[in-house]
Amino acid sequence: MADMTWDYIAGFIDGEGSFTIASQKYYFHPRLSISQNTRYVLEEIQEYFVQYGIVSHINKELHKPRKNAWYCLRVNQRKSLINICKYLKGKLYVKDEQLTVIEKILQIPSGDKTRHIQEQRTKRIRKSLVCRKEIMRLNQERAV
Repeated sequence: MADMTWDYIAGFIDGEGSFTIASQKYYFHPRLSISQNTRYVLEEIQEYFVQYGIVSHINKELHKPRKNAWYCLRVNQRKSLINICKYLKGKLYVKDEQLTVIEKILQIPSGDKTRHIQEQRTKRIRKSLVCRKEIMRLNQERAV
């Protein structure tokens, strides 16, 4: 798509996206999700991301009670999220605070999974939990 820009993507994320932090045991994983009822625009965004070394995946999701289907583009990889933060900095309005929290959590070392040093793990968990609570608070404020 010749008209795709970071400004367009920022507006799309402000309207249809969310930053979240998933947890898995002692590790916390930031994620960007963008939802849409058609796949086309998400595929265009995904193609644009590839130019900047950003890996993303599109999944079809189903809302069970109403049986409505939609598509969700997700960015999970740390390196890809770092790139997204770099290109979206100063372009988001609604989700700008969330982006700042995601940047903070990406600055926390991911840790060595084969070498578990309790003190470092505890510090990492505490920092991650603070960031996760901040994202949850921001998401709740936006929902109201």
